[in-house]
Amino acid sequence: MIVVCGEALIDLVPAGGDLWRALPGGSPSNTAVALARLGTPTAMLARLSDDAFGGQLRKRFVDNNVDLRWAPAAVESTMLAIVGLDEHGGARYTFHLEGTADWQWRESEIPPSFGADVVAIQAGSMGLIGAPGGRLLEAMLLRERP
Repeated sequence: MIVVCGEALIDLVPAGGDLWRALPGGSPSNTAVALARLGTPTAMLARLSDDAFGGQLRKRFVDNNVDLRWAPAAVESTMLAIVGLDEHGGARYTFHLEGTADWQWRESEIPPSFGADVVAIQAGSMGLIGAPGGRLLEAMLLRERP
């Protein structure tokens, strides 16, 4: 099994007029789904909000056979990425991350160890840099490195 560690967020994408489309995203989240779709046993290590967007993210993981045993429910809101398009159709992102679920890891939510079936941990993106969670995830990665 590969454990993917990092954020799961919602991309708000223009859908025409005053409408926006909420799409599951976040590079670690997308990586976990892609690995699972390729048939690789995959788990997601992420704090998922108990809000409506968190439910949408959980459903995407479940529908794609991503194991969520290490994805605690969080009371904080889901991180949002507002997607703007320039005149050439290129995306520009504005992130709303302050106080969101991805950044609020508690030591008790970090697995004390992983089973022998975990052969790799892939970690990346913004979920690893913010305090207080970033330092806890970094310590977990250093512990698991061997």
